[in-house]
Amino acid sequence: MSKNLNKIAAIAIPAIMAVAVAQPAEAKILVIGDGGWEVSFDGSVNGFYTMTSKEELPGAVAGTATTGGGTYRGGLTLSGNGNGDDDSRVQSGLLPTFFGVNINAPTTNGLDMGVRFSIDPTIANGHAKNGRVDIDLRENFFTVGGSFGTVQVGRSLSHFGAGAIVSDMTLFGVGAPSSGNGTGLGRIGYGYQYANFNANIRYTTPDLNGFKISGGIYDPSTVLAEATGYNAAETESPRFEGAANYAGDFNGVSVSAWVDGMIQEAQFANAAATRLGTVSAANAAALVNGGTTATAAANNGTGVTGWGFGGGAVLGYAGFTFTGYGYTGEGMGLGLSYNTFGANSGKAATDVLGNERDGNGWYAQGTYAFGQGTSVGVSYGLSSQDETSVDKLIRNNTTAATANSGNIYTEEQSMIDAMIWHDINKNLRIVGEYSHMEAEFFDGADQDADAVSIGGFFFW
Repeated sequence: MSKNLNKIAAIAIPAIMAVAVAQPAEAKILVIGDGGWEVSFDGSVNGFYTMTSKEELPGAVAGTATTGGGTYRGGLTLSGNGNGDDDSRVQSGLLPTFFGVNINAPTTNGLDMGVRFSIDPTIANGHAKNGRVDIDLRENFFTVGGSFGTVQVGRSLSHFGAGAIVSDMTLFGVGAPSSGNGTGLGRIGYGYQYANFNANIRYTTPDLNGFKISGGIYDPSTVLAEATGYNAAETESPRFEGAANYAGDFNGVSVSAWVDGMIQEAQFANAAATRLGTVSAANAAALVNGGTTATAAANNGTGVTGWGFGGGAVLGYAGFTFTGYGYTGEGMGLGLSYNTFGANSGKAATDVLGNERDGNGWYAQGTYAFGQGTSVGVSYGLSSQDETSVDKLIRNNTTAATANSGNIYTEEQSMIDAMIWHDINKNLRIVGEYSHMEAEFFDGADQDADAVSIGGFFFW
């Protein structure tokens, strides 16, 4: 990552650059108060015009149209609609507006103490003349640091997936355009799981010759299934996330590398027989295939476990920067972990009978800074999920008159992205971007989309 990009990232998203633990920002606007107190401000505003052209979803599966099932579930959840119409938007990129406030207390008894919070609205109206913007409070935490390391309490970017999104060039673009009035998606679901901003208590070690290790407990999440009867909503223990980071320089080659992970359990609220009963009318007949019954295929345990593990590296030399990242996991969902995609989404953490879906993803990226503020980059990546035995039974049964017989779920989402950007000065950046996205289904059908985005950022 170029020095200029590092500087801008430190201003626009200071809480996620550390990955392991966020510190109060190095701000552009600094006010020093009485007794050594400091108050500082930082942030950015961005906006893009995006034109998206999307194919229609494949048609209904032959022989099941009258049953209410037999459709393709998932696909590209981009701006526009399922009919494949072209769509114009004026909206925020992957980043919303950031207005950050940092308050640092004077060092007392060897303790450095600080608070950060940010207000993070988007700009889009969500296709409504009188629509309102999303206003998020992504960051809200305090830190206590010293020779022992740093403790953080509050809401901030999570460990798992943070290194991937911080290193993604589409952080300062749109990537995959989104619907509604939120931000763009960047590579979320197209190479990594979104770390998101969550409530946590974490500890980070001091710098150990370039290494830092961090871990914490998180507010746990409900885990959603393709059928609501198998949602796992009881959370008896917190989610655990952690990361190990290294940063160094070798003969002019800068190296930044990390590994991170998360794990969480969630229990079913009802007994196995009750859970099966809530979905059997819609699904049981579709699962009687080759002698396998719904009862045999169901998750009859007490709950589900969702976990993920990933790692990546960023290498920089002269004006070149190369980034590689990959992850694997189970029971997460396709791109937005645990509880964003649920019933009939084709991307849920578990299938209709509560069995965890395996997931994988990766991306590779190269950028070059020409100097004088101009840079270019190109990247390719994908996220995928494996078909469970239940998913396969449903897909292969196209004759039973049940709600889900013949349904085909999303297997993979991929995107190639090209960007060019120019820093007019330290406060102003203009960006041009092209993205090609593709969703593939388990029967080999696909859906494509293309997007062109032009916009810019103002930083302070």
